[in-house]
Amino acid sequence: MVISNEFENAIRTELVKSELKRLTFISAILGIVFFNLVFISNLFYNFFKGFFTNDWSYYILNLWISFFFAFEIFQLFRLKSKVKKFGNPSVNPSRYSLFVEITYLNCIIFLILWIEQKPVLIDSPIIFFLILLLILSALRLDFDFSVLCGFIAALEFLIVTIYALEILEVSHDYILKLPKITYYFRSVYLFITGITAGFIAREMKRGIYKSFDNMFEKRRMESLFGQQVEPEVVKTLLQESEKSKITQVTILFFDIRNFTSFADIRTPEEIISFQNHLFGPIVNIIHKHHGIVNQILGDGIMATFGAPVKLPDHSQKAFNASLDILKQTEELYASGVIPEIKIGMGLHSGPVVAGNIGDDSRKQYSISGTTVIIAARIEQLNKKYGTSILVSDAVKNQIKTERELISLGVEKLKGLEKGIEIFMIG
Repeated sequence: MVISNEFENAIRTELVKSELKRLTFISAILGIVFFNLVFISNLFYNFFKGFFTNDWSYYILNLWISFFFAFEIFQLFRLKSKVKKFGNPSVNPSRYSLFVEITYLNCIIFLILWIEQKPVLIDSPIIFFLILLLILSALRLDFDFSVLCGFIAALEFLIVTIYALEILEVSHDYILKLPKITYYFRSVYLFITGITAGFIAREMKRGIYKSFDNMFEKRRMESLFGQQVEPEVVKTLLQESEKSKITQVTILFFDIRNFTSFADIRTPEEIISFQNHLFGPIVNIIHKHHGIVNQILGDGIMATFGAPVKLPDHSQKAFNASLDILKQTEELYASGVIPEIKIGMGLHSGPVVAGNIGDDSRKQYSISGTTVIIAARIEQLNKKYGTSILVSDAVKNQIKTERELISLGVEKLKGLEKGIEIFMIG
């Protein structure tokens, strides 16, 4: 999948948000611990006094938590400052902060082991903080990163464990709480935690990528369809993107008479300018009457009224749109915006098959059926009768208008066994 700059910026923004959440969470936990150590120090001192043999161990632990808390706060405010200065997409969160946190934690365990000369912290719940750091590494949305963090945490903790259980002379008055092999297995648990966090990160990343992919695809579709239809029509197209159904609609075909000879004597710039000045207002009129533009050709337009959004009065809206289009064309000519041209429109109501066609790589909303063919044939009859708007009896029977509709008789259209009665506007 080719990732656009906008997509990449959105992913980076999510990474920054995730890192801010991670730093905030760790800072909050350390802040609570730091608060307790400062304001309930006597209680903690009495607890650790029976745990440590050297008073320095307690003070070093306090100092370690203070520095750890300060480090996380510094990282948090530095990242916020960068975001404020450069914006989320321009900031790349540091990968080294988690490595520093893991190593910092193992270093304090090693230091206190060296001071105490007995494996005191090996039996403490401090390993759960290592596990917490590894779990939070999933917020970086990087499988390899989480696995690497797990490997580093496991290796460092294994070194600490070997030092505590094999190198130190464990005093006779200290009894390990668990079998010796259990402490070595903790390094394995840490590595497994890193792998697990990696799998979580990968699934989270896939979910985020899928969400952003859907979001950008939806935005692309909205942009594409938004040039042709109104917002509520776009919403229906997106909600029913996988459905095809038979529905009653009115089809309007618009055509510019003798466009080929018209274009032959003009430059490409003049032709494009003419098309923009003519088709722009016509498309707006179709939108105004809740229609959808299915096709814009060099010399014509196909529009549908009644799909994808159902319209109980689709024939009326299509007929009113044709009157407005005729009036708009005459006004554009009268004001000198476009040269004098002749146009023809054909309207017919009936059932069509409406829905998306194509595969996952390319889909297009399509209207098909006999109704479309009849509307196109009716539009072509304008050449025969020298008219601008022709409607079928199916349209005539469903509309109300003060304009007189004059019957031109039943026309036998090409490819159809049954004739269609055609009406012109008087």
